[in-house]
Amino acid sequence: MRKFLCFLFLFLLFQTIMSQEFKNWNIIEQSIQNPEKFLIETRRKLHQNPELSYQEFETSKLVANFLKSWGYEVKTGFAITGLVGILKNGEGPVVMIRADMDALPIKEMIEWEYKSTKKAMLNGKEVDVSHACGHDAHTSIALTTAKVLAENKNLLKGTVVFVFQPNEEGTIHETLLGSGAAQMIKDGLYNAIPKPDVVFGLHVWHSQKGQIRLEKGYVFSNADFFTIKLTGTQSHGAAPWNGKDPIVTASEIIAAFQTIISREIDLTKGGAVITVGSIHAGNRPNIIPQDLEMQGTIRCFDKENRNLIYESFKKKVQSISEMNGVKSEVKIEHLTPAVYNHPEITDFARQSLTQRLGKDFVQQWTPLFAADDCAYFLERTQGLYFFLGIAPDDNIHQPAIIHSPHFFINESALIFGVKTFCSLTFDFMYSKK
Repeated sequence: MRKFLCFLFLFLLFQTIMSQEFKNWNIIEQSIQNPEKFLIETRRKLHQNPELSYQEFETSKLVANFLKSWGYEVKTGFAITGLVGILKNGEGPVVMIRADMDALPIKEMIEWEYKSTKKAMLNGKEVDVSHACGHDAHTSIALTTAKVLAENKNLLKGTVVFVFQPNEEGTIHETLLGSGAAQMIKDGLYNAIPKPDVVFGLHVWHSQKGQIRLEKGYVFSNADFFTIKLTGTQSHGAAPWNGKDPIVTASEIIAAFQTIISREIDLTKGGAVITVGSIHAGNRPNIIPQDLEMQGTIRCFDKENRNLIYESFKKKVQSISEMNGVKSEVKIEHLTPAVYNHPEITDFARQSLTQRLGKDFVQQWTPLFAADDCAYFLERTQGLYFFLGIAPDDNIHQPAIIHSPHFFINESALIFGVKTFCSLTFDFMYSKK
C-alpha cells in the first residue's frame, strides 16, 4: 500500500509539472508564419528610413501606432524616443523583451532596392545614415513578436512588456547619458512597468542562417572610453632638453598600459583590453609640442578587474607624467557594464529552443570584447542576451561584420528571431506555477 501511495504521489507530481508546459506551440508556430510578410516589409521600411541616436522619432511613432492597434498599453517619455508596450492576460510572470532602434553615421555601400540614402545632422555636420548594426531587424523582430502575442493573447499566462530603446550606440547627447538603456531607467522605466521576472534581448550576427547562439555568464565585455590630456613645455626639436616632451611621455604611458593586462589583473576571470585609438599632438616636424591628447577604450568582463584597471591606469598616467615633468588629466567615460547571461535562464532557454528549433540551431557563443547596453537591464533583471545568425542560405558567403558599410542581412533568417522570442515567452510563463 505504501509503495502504491508513493507511486501515486510521484505520478500526480509529474502530471502537475507537465501541466505547466506550454502545449499549444503548434498554434503559435502557425501564427508565426502568417506575419512573415509584415516582418520583411517593416524591416525594409525601417532600413530605408534610419534615424540616429535620440533622433528615432519616426521609428518610435511607427512602433507606437502598431502596438496601440494591437491592444497594447503604450507608454512614452523615456530617453526622448524610447517607449514600452504592455500586454496582460491574467496573473503570472512578467516577460520583458528589449529591442534597440537607432542607426549609425555610416554610408551604406550595398546596391539594392531598399538601400538607405538618408542623411542627418550629427555634431553640426551632415552625415550619411544606415542601419549598419541591424537594429532595423531587432525592432522588426520584436514588433512582429508583439503582433503574434497579441493575436494569441488568450494563450498568454501573465504579462509581456516590450521595450523599444533609443541610442544603443552610445552617442552623447547634450543633456542625456551616452546609453539609451541607462537613460530609460533614469527616466523611470521600472516605475512605469510591472516588475519583470526575466528579460530577453537579441543581436543579429554574421553566422549560420537562423542559428541561435547563447552562453551563460559574460558574453560581451564592458565598454569604457578614456581621454588623456598631457601638457608639457614646447621647445625646438634640435634642443629637446629645453622642453618637457608630452609625446615621449605618452609613449611610455602606452607601453605601461600593456603590463596592466599581462601582469596585474587576474586573467582567470576573463581577459581585458586597453586600446589607444587616437593621438593628436603638434603640427611641425621640428617642434616638440606643448599639448597632447589621446583617446582609447578599456574592455573587460569581471567587475573586480575593471576596478583594478581603473586604479592602475590612473596611477600610471600620473606617475609617468610627473617623472617626465608633464602635467596630466584623465577622464574615463563608463559607457556600459559587461553583458551577463544568468545561468538558470540560459539553461532554460537552451532547453526551450532545442525543443522548438532543433539542436542543430542552438549553438554555443564565444565571449567577445564587444559591448551592448542591454547590460543595464540584465543588471536589474535576470535574463538572456542571444545572437541570431543572418548569413546567406548557402552559409558560404559570410556577410560583413556589423558596423561595416557592406553589412547586410538575409531577411529569411529574421523569422527565427520571432520564433525564439515566442518560444522563450510562452515556455517561461508556463514553467512558473
